[in-house]
Amino acid sequence: MNTPIIVLVALAGTLFPSLLSASLSDTLLVRNTGVDALAAAVRGDTLANGQRANPHRVYLLERGERYVNSRTIVSRGYHLRIAGEPAPAAGRDPGPPVMQLAPDSLRFLYNDRITDRLVLADGDLTLSNVWFLSWVAVG
Repeated sequence: MNTPIIVLVALAGTLFPSLLSASLSDTLLVRNTGVDALAAAVRGDTLANGQRANPHRVYLLERGERYVNSRTIVSRGYHLRIAGEPAPAAGRDPGPPVMQLAPDSLRFLYNDRITDRLVLADGDLTLSNVWFLSWVAVG
């Protein structure tokens, strides 16, 4: 009987409504391992010939995490999908994931090669359940 599979699909549709266009195998949970974790995940999902390893990939960001980027996340000619985990049904909610530019204080660590742009999409871009934090240093 296929009841467990049907329940799993129904549960996934309830918890991840914004991801219904992708199967569960198309979703990559991006752990916040440090500066540029998301950029590295997107870059690492590209084959040697420049083609996407999985053109339907959804990058799922952990709830309550801050993803700091010193590099621009670039998508050229494909649909880039970034989504945050949904809010918990009960208990403490740490809030949606946040994408932000690396602060100026990190410039000396990266030889002044910190981007001023979070995402550059030359194609479709879908963002869901993610907050952005940015600023401009004027001096």
